[in-house]
Parts: sequence; structure tokens; C-alpha cells
Amino acid sequence: ACLSVKGVLGVHQLRTRMSGPTRFIQLHLELDDNLRLIEAHYIADKVEDNLLALFPEADVLIHQDPLSVVFGPEKEQKAQDW
Repeated sequence: ACLSVKGVLGVHQLRTRMSGPTRFIQLHLELDDNLRLIEAHYIADKVEDNLLALFPEADVLIHQDPLSVVFGPEKEQKAQDW
């Protein structure tokens, strides 16, 4: 549902829980540093649509992270390789 979306390079801090009848899904997407904000937004929307297709009543919260933030400065070359 997440990694199949074009532009998603990874996912971390995936959390799910139930509160009463509601399923909550929270995650961080790992995206290319050079994406425009609108592109990151559309990618997150597609991931949310995919998750809601699987869990129609879920409350989905998605955070977009640039890949260099995920790997840190020592991994800068790794981010550039994406």
C-alpha cells in the first residue's frame, strides 16, 4: 500500500492502534530531497488512498521526510544516489 506508490523510497515509524471502533494508522514516508512540496503532497495522498482502500474507516496520518533527514549527514551520498 505504501511502497508500491511511485516516489516512496521507504517508510518508518509505522504505528497502528485501535481506539474503540477506530483504527489509527500513522507513518513517515521517506521521499527524495528534491521533490517539490506539491509532489510530496500528491504522493502522500496516494498512499493514504491505498491505505483507506484496505481499511476504509481508518484515521490515517502521514508525515513526509526528506531522505537526507532519515539517513543524517553521514549518509548524504546515499540520499543523492536515490
